[in-house]
Amino acid sequence: MRLSELARGLPMSPDDVDPEITGITEDSRRIRRGMLFVAVPGSALDGHAYIPHAISQGAEAVVVERAGAVPLGVPCIRVPSARIALADLSARLYESPPPQLTLIGLTATFGKTSTSEILRALLEAGGHPTGVIGSLGARYGSFSDSANVCCENVRFALIARFWMFRASKRLKSAFLADRFAAHAGEKSTP
Repeated sequence: MRLSELARGLPMSPDDVDPEITGITEDSRRIRRGMLFVAVPGSALDGHAYIPHAISQGAEAVVVERAGAVPLGVPCIRVPSARIALADLSARLYESPPPQLTLIGLTATFGKTSTSEILRALLEAGGHPTGVIGSLGARYGSFSDSANVCCENVRFALIARFWMFRASKRLKSAFLADRFAAHAGEKSTP
């Protein structure tokens, strides 16, 4: 998707550069050529400090909250909240899950994985195909990805949105997540 289409309605400069964007991340270590880097400030680290690294890794453009953090000539989108922009831009690029897909999110300190497994078993026993994303990875039917996604809320949201959309063509009624942005309302959560 072209950056201009992805960033529709957001201030972008320079406006004469329109690269193809193939992915989005807030982690400069995961950048590959064609990706958009979102500089998310956190409580311990600030993504703005990693803009040079992201660009050297192949970032085609960056999303920032503060002006002056991006070298001249690099496409830049300035937003009030990089965290919100990350979610919104990811939904545009990876497409949001369809409204008929039910999402159940569990937040707590302990017991999310056990609870999600119990709910999964109950729903599937009732004839409702169910997927789970959490500390044991992502699972749906024969699909399984054992990557632990419980500790990084932003990356979890990206993985969840993308995986839910892909799975939704087969998944009819329920989807579980054993770690569902427990700190979604806290802007300082990394």
